[in-house]
Amino acid sequence: GMGYIKRMPLNIYRSQRRGGLGATAMQTRDEDWVEKVVSTTTRESLLLFTSHGKAYWLKVFEIPEAGKQAKGHLMSRLIALDKGERVTALIPVPAKPETAGDLFFVTKQGMCKRTPFSEYLTQRKTGLRAINLRTGDSLILARLAQDGDEVLIGTSFGKALRMKVDDVRTMGRTATGVIGIRLAKGDYVVGADPVTPDAKVLLVSEYGYGKITKVGGFPLQGRGGKGVIALKVSEKSGPLA
Repeated sequence: GMGYIKRMPLNIYRSQRRGGLGATAMQTRDEDWVEKVVSTTTRESLLLFTSHGKAYWLKVFEIPEAGKQAKGHLMSRLIALDKGERVTALIPVPAKPETAGDLFFVTKQGMCKRTPFSEYLTQRKTGLRAINLRTGDSLILARLAQDGDEVLIGTSFGKALRMKVDDVRTMGRTATGVIGIRLAKGDYVVGADPVTPDAKVLLVSEYGYGKITKVGGFPLQGRGGKGVIALKVSEKSGPLA
């Protein structure tokens, strides 16, 4: 949430039974939360994507190692972030990046874009333009994608759209993209995730209400649809989170 990152060896966690208390993985302040966890090695690199639509390369060994209780390092000390810019997605760089397929992006205003991963191989200290964002828009999701993959996009008003990645043609690094989901006035995208038809999705509202739904229950709609009601949002539940 607040832009801290750290690296830890996996072996500091022991396997626990269901119902265990778990182990502290990261010390967080009030109002902070853990947003992304990836398994990687010190020989690899990460590609970080920010709310301002930029991409930064970061070698894993450059991230300081820290213990379970530690808060970690501020991301802004490792990469040159602008004021108000924060990392919203990260992916380990594939072993053969030139044949890794495409990157798929979804923004807060419901835009989506697909660009060959090979366009992001240049490494710049100031970051690369990953997507051209409209005023007030920010990047929500960046994932590697192949033909046939599906994405589920969820909005604050409780709507969800299931669509195929193929509905979006590939375009250049600086393109704005195309409409993924048509939003009602005041609505915005809160999350997007790659899905498979046989999977289940957990929907959680801001006030802690949740439900598990089969992905197959959402109709496969074309790009630009309005989606269907995924969670009935009320004053009691609060918006979809």
